[in-house]
Amino acid sequence: MINDMTSQSMPASDLTDPPVTRRWGFRSDLEDAVPTFGYFGPNWFAVVMGTGLIANAAATLPFQVVGLIGFATGVWLLDVVLLVLITGATFRHWLTVPAVARNHVNHPTMSHFYGAPAMALLTVGAGAMLLGYRIIGIDAAVTLDAVLWVTGT
Repeated sequence: MINDMTSQSMPASDLTDPPVTRRWGFRSDLEDAVPTFGYFGPNWFAVVMGTGLIANAAATLPFQVVGLIGFATGVWLLDVVLLVLITGATFRHWLTVPAVARNHVNHPTMSHFYGAPAMALLTVGAGAMLLGYRIIGIDAAVTLDAVLWVTGT
């Protein structure tokens, strides 16, 4: 009975599914309709924030464990790489699908993440002062922290 009512209220062409074609690989045909960076939002900067917090917290613990500063420095280097990659992906997102990027501002959840890029910059800058000076030198660490602090603030 339900199928009869549905078929009467909708044209038959709307009830049939289009044929699905599959290709070898990781992406489906549906994903090809949306650019790779089509849904890349500011929420990804939370990854940089979290990684930087681990490095900075390990560097500022009131006690030191053997190898902790080396571990924290490695995590900070990973954080720098993540910041560069995610910033590049964000620029690519704004260039390829600017309408989607602008719509993130009005999204009820995504709009809350627009504080994450600034906090990610500040976290990496603080890590430069706490850990990075051992690798890049004190002058470069202060310069990096100053640039990231001004940009993030």
